[in-house]
Amino acid sequence: MSHFVQTMNSLRAYHKARLTGRAAIAPHMGVIQTSNDTDINTATIVSRGITMSTVNGASDVSPEAALEIEALKAMSQKLAEEQNKNMEVSIINDAQALSNEGVTPGATEAFKQKMNLKREREKHLSAQNIDKIFDSAIEIGERHPAAQEAIVTFTELVTGLFREMSRVFNEFLAKVLSKVITWVKTAFQDIKNTFGNIGDWIQGWFVRA
Repeated sequence: MSHFVQTMNSLRAYHKARLTGRAAIAPHMGVIQTSNDTDINTATIVSRGITMSTVNGASDVSPEAALEIEALKAMSQKLAEEQNKNMEVSIINDAQALSNEGVTPGATEAFKQKMNLKREREKHLSAQNIDKIFDSAIEIGERHPAAQEAIVTFTELVTGLFREMSRVFNEFLAKVLSKVITWVKTAFQDIKNTFGNIGDWIQGWFVRA
């Protein structure tokens, strides 16, 4: 296994652990060597405010590699937007069912159980999407060794997006669970506003990227 693949898999494991709230030691505290003997100080990726503009402008990224990184970026945006939309539709359906049943104690308890399952399901989906992104990124990096540093940078950045999405989803569901009976009165507007804002944020993230 190449240094690059080891680096990527270490980053993947770290971010997936953090996604689920498990303690994990960041693997990027220092210099890691890629398969083309380039040293990557991944500790500087976020601390120096590196963005996708930096990735795209890297002198060692060939036009062919840049196209593949852009395709990876588009795939990542689609995954994020689909995850957000699916969560929105699912919660709307559950809120509608609760409203139709008159917010009875039984219906309220069933709704809470569904929301708790969604919290776990969302983490699972985020982990799946992170795996898809890392798998594709590794394939690109192995085809284009000179672009590996840029690819490590991209995966760090986009994984941060999915972890932030997960945090926002979790906070929203915690709020809902804390006051279901009063929340359901304004549920549909709250869902629309919350997930609309998340959708705008995702689009903005990739525009800025």
